[in-house]
Amino acid sequence: MYRPGMKLRSSSRRLVIGPLVVFFVAGAFLVNAEPAHACSASSNPGAYAYGSALGPDALIVCASTASGAKAGSSGGASSTTVGQAKPRVVATPPKPTTTCRIVTKAVFLGPPTYATRYVDTPVCVSNAQLPPPSKPASPTGVTTITQATPTVPAASSSDQSSFRPDPIQLWAASSLLHSGDRVDLIAKTTTHLKQAVILGQSVTVRFTPTLVRWNFGDGPTGWLDIAAATQTRTFAYSGSQSVSATVRFTAAFRFAGQSGWTSQAGYLPSDDSVTLVIADQPPGPSPAAKPNKPRVRLVVNDCQTQPSSLGCP
Repeated sequence: MYRPGMKLRSSSRRLVIGPLVVFFVAGAFLVNAEPAHACSASSNPGAYAYGSALGPDALIVCASTASGAKAGSSGGASSTTVGQAKPRVVATPPKPTTTCRIVTKAVFLGPPTYATRYVDTPVCVSNAQLPPPSKPASPTGVTTITQATPTVPAASSSDQSSFRPDPIQLWAASSLLHSGDRVDLIAKTTTHLKQAVILGQSVTVRFTPTLVRWNFGDGPTGWLDIAAATQTRTFAYSGSQSVSATVRFTAAFRFAGQSGWTSQAGYLPSDDSVTLVIADQPPGPSPAAKPNKPRVRLVVNDCQTQPSSLGCP
């Protein structure tokens, strides 16, 4: 019992900290949970279902298939006739049940794709148990026991791969300039393809550059057509100047045997930057001194003998 003036014991503090620890541990499991697949399992046995989802920097393409009987189907029922010298009534055992769950494992692939695959494997556990024998009854004849076949859920598999566009390359004609010089800048990129195999199906992903945005140090421009990936600029002030470009790609995928491309809404970005060094213009050459030209004078007499003659200096 708690009375005024008493101190709380450490055990009560542990009771408060315990739930907090459980909360943080549970939160960690929630944060590190496996990402959801981009498509659900196929509903037809032996058929494939395809899908895609756009992440912050990658396109996720997946395939799934179902094999065996459909979930919820029953294999029928079996009958057994029991005959004995002293027949007895046997109660029908309860219907066995089977519980299945999907275990997802992450598999990291090496070059050339460096993709992460997620493989789903069904794990089924049966909790069927035989009931204890019933009490013998009076001999009335032969008893037939009918038992239903347990339901077998359909086994499904799904897998997915991540695809990222190639990084762009920002190229400058010269990294050392003088103020007022013109320089060519190019965000080098092109349409390119990437391939992988998902559940034995070959898939090709196409990345197409569509939009570009520049930043020449005075704030980013708006999104421009990819034709603006080449720019010519001049810089009026000396010093180091950072220039960056961001390209947006559209993505589409196609599995083997498909004639058309499936486009994914949205864009995937890729950017690059370069630093230019801008120096002051060098001083121009100083003007050359003009040579003294000889002067021609007309005089009446010899200036040496008569210096005061007209025309003499």
